[in-house]
Amino acid sequence: MLRRRFPLGLSGEPPPAWQGLLATLIAVTAGTLLVYPLKSVAPVVSLGVVYLPAILLISIIWGLRLGLLAAIASAVAFNFFQLPPLHRFEIANGENWVALLVFAIVAAISSTVAGRARALEAERRRALKVILRDAGYEPVAAASGEEALDQAAVKPPAAAILRREIEPADPHRPGVGYRISV
Repeated sequence: MLRRRFPLGLSGEPPPAWQGLLATLIAVTAGTLLVYPLKSVAPVVSLGVVYLPAILLISIIWGLRLGLLAAIASAVAFNFFQLPPLHRFEIANGENWVALLVFAIVAAISSTVAGRARALEAERRRALKVILRDAGYEPVAAASGEEALDQAAVKPPAAAILRREIEPADPHRPGVGYRISV
C-alpha cells in the first residue's frame, strides 16, 4: 500500500527517527545561536522561549519521545550556554533556577500536548481503516481519510458511503461530509 508522508501535519506516517534526531540537533543549535543576539534586548532568563517553537514542531512531526528529547536538550543547552555561570552545568542564582525550571516544565507540557495530538490523529486514522475494512473495503492508497472515503465511495459493496456537501466554516474551503450506513 502506498503511504504518503506529510512532515508538517499530523496525518500520515512520521518521517524516520534519524531525521528527527538530526532536526532536534539543528533546532537546539539554532535556538542557542539565536539567543546570543537577543541578549542585548531582553533578559537572558526570558529567552528560553526561543526554543519552544522548534520543540513544538518536532513534537508534532515526530511525536512525544523526540519532542521530550528536544525539550531536555534545549533545557541543557539553555543552562550550559546562556545561564550564568556560563559553560558549566550549574546555576548561580535562584532567579535562573526558576527560569530553567519553568522552561523545562513548559517545554515538556507543550511537547506532551503536541505528541498527544499526533497520537489522537493516528488513532482516528486507524479507526477509519477499521470502519472501511469492516464495511468490506480493501485498503486504499490514500493521502488522507477523506481521500480514502472518496476512493471507497466509487464502488460501494455491502455498505453505502454517501458523500454530501456541508456548509463550510471557511468560505474559501468547501466542506465535505461523510455518512456511512451499513
